[in-house]
Amino acid sequence: MWRPLLDGDRAASAAAAVHALAAALAAPASQWHEPHAFLLSRGDAGLAVCFAYLHEVWPGQGHDERARECLERGVAAAAGPTVNEELFGGFTGVGWAMEHLRGRVLPEDDDGAGDELDEVVLAVLRAGARAPYDLVRGLVGHGVYGLERGARGAGALIVDEVVAHLDAQLHAAPGGGRAIRSDDEFDVGLAHGMAGVVAWLARALVAGHARARTPLADSVRWLLAQRLPPDARAVFPESIDGEGQPRLGRWGWCYGDPGVASALLAAARACRRDDWAQAALAAARHGLATLDQRIAGLADAGFCHGASGLAHMYNRMYQATGDAALGDAASRLADAVLAHGQRGGGLAGHAFVRDDGAGGQAMVPAPALLTGAAGVAAVLAAAVSQVEPAWDRVLLLGT
Repeated sequence: MWRPLLDGDRAASAAAAVHALAAALAAPASQWHEPHAFLLSRGDAGLAVCFAYLHEVWPGQGHDERARECLERGVAAAAGPTVNEELFGGFTGVGWAMEHLRGRVLPEDDDGAGDELDEVVLAVLRAGARAPYDLVRGLVGHGVYGLERGARGAGALIVDEVVAHLDAQLHAAPGGGRAIRSDDEFDVGLAHGMAGVVAWLARALVAGHARARTPLADSVRWLLAQRLPPDARAVFPESIDGEGQPRLGRWGWCYGDPGVASALLAAARACRRDDWAQAALAAARHGLATLDQRIAGLADAGFCHGASGLAHMYNRMYQATGDAALGDAASRLADAVLAHGQRGGGLAGHAFVRDDGAGGQAMVPAPALLTGAAGVAAVLAAAVSQVEPAWDRVLLLGT
């Protein structure tokens, strides 16, 4: 069962912050600094998912109607001729949102509404060589859509196609196991790399796709072989370059130990491997002794590489394991999310880092689920609620 992370005055503060964010997100979109503002990652489709979840937590406040309005706008915009097939940046993500909201703020019976998109995704998968393979832009993203469809339409066929493509692209790699090489390097992260492959294959296996077992085991074997020396500042690198040298990166959902740990924990549960679970916990706990310094280095509260994504990942792992250190980290990171909202400006106090177009960065209001206010609202709602945040399946974190 999902348990509230925060209680008392802290829970009241988090709930108040969510209500303020929801009010700001309901305002006209003209204030937003987002291109293609209909997408799952940074526009209407993501807002629909956020509002639908807020409706589950606080029904009767109009969040369901806002969710439907946002989704309607997203669906209309996704029909444009220049929209691509990516999960986070294209029409597949809008389709995922539609599927996820069935039985929530949309009728359970879809009357075959997703079948046409299924055929488009299948055609893309069957067209031949696939690149990239990742969650955000490629194969794993299509697999997330297929798993959400489940027994509807061609959902199972899509999952099988993605498993087959990933299995074909995995090759023997330095250190043991198999991995996918892209752009002359091996990417380790959850958003764009092998941790995402592991997390998705684990979910495909749990969903009954037995062919996922072998590529999952091979991918985990490679991932574990990339662990850095004990005195390194991280357990896993961001990537392995063309000469086999590890490159360290950021600490967040997209890259870093917490995302890799989440993937390993999913694999451990899918295959009932205690050793993988222990490796996951070791990676998740690494660096928590310097948590205050790490929090101080976070530029904003966005999900992708900011405080809310880290808070939610640690909350997820705490809920799954009961590990007190992870629960404490999640709680302190949730406090950091609230502190970011007290800086003023933006949407209900939250502004987010964006490139300013001149080689620098600026803090701007942004509604995005992945890198903006919608993600912050969803994370804080999950921290005070007993409703499981199933929306995070699209980020390879949910069950």
